[in-house]
Amino acid sequence: MANTKTHGAVNSALASLAASGPVLNVQSVTPIGSKFARVLGTISATASADQIKAAVKKLSGKLTPVEGSFAALASNGVSLSIEGIVGVVEERIVLDQTNEANFQAVASTNMYMDSEERLWSANKTDAGTVLIKSHANDDIEIMNQLMACVASSQVGVQEAEPVSKALRNERAAIVGGDLINFVSESSGRVSMGFVVTDVQNEHGVDKGLYVVDTNGTHGQINREMVTAAIASSEIEYNESESLMAVASGNISLEMMVEYYRKMFIRSPEYFEKFRQRLLSRALV
Repeated sequence: MANTKTHGAVNSALASLAASGPVLNVQSVTPIGSKFARVLGTISATASADQIKAAVKKLSGKLTPVEGSFAALASNGVSLSIEGIVGVVEERIVLDQTNEANFQAVASTNMYMDSEERLWSANKTDAGTVLIKSHANDDIEIMNQLMACVASSQVGVQEAEPVSKALRNERAAIVGGDLINFVSESSGRVSMGFVVTDVQNEHGVDKGLYVVDTNGTHGQINREMVTAAIASSEIEYNESESLMAVASGNISLEMMVEYYRKMFIRSPEYFEKFRQRLLSRALV
């Protein structure tokens, strides 16, 4: 009888473990600002894409994997080493007639305060005014929790370290004219764009990249937000237009942004092939 009970308990425990799915063993975390981080870890080599997503989400209920950012680095047949970007899940509300009475605008700012005196930042979009909950202290706590997930054991990650380092060196070598996939801080999604130029401060210290995406949106990003890259030498440019700009001596950041924006508009089918190529490197 005792053996039957023990057997039943073991089966129950195994069933529970199977239901919970594979676990992601975090080996390193690189914070990117206050809302994103690059994560390197190992998981069962048999884990599906959905199981990997679920394992990442289990690290914190307030973190989510950025789809299209995770890639497989190495596998020893038992475990799979993966690396990608996670972001803090933001609470968003569209401000309309049904809820506007619950929010009060804060004078001379783009902030609103709700009935519990919590602050929300306002963003104007095509859908109307979108309120995003402001919780800087929460972001810090979430990142601290993620850092605490780093495993003391490095078993299974040795195979991935050279690959991870090589990819880090590739990100450091990205320059103007390269085509990249990157995680947009504003949308939390992977976008494709041209690097207009690398950015340095007055002391020559690298401060990231200035990019323009396929929609013409442009701005500065952290290099760690890059998920894949294609060198400029592999891309056909409109040389006549660029030579005219050089001849006129009218080279500026604004001119280069417009140049790359027009390239996307004129050759959407051509760049769709590059988009698929960049995305093909993603596991999740």
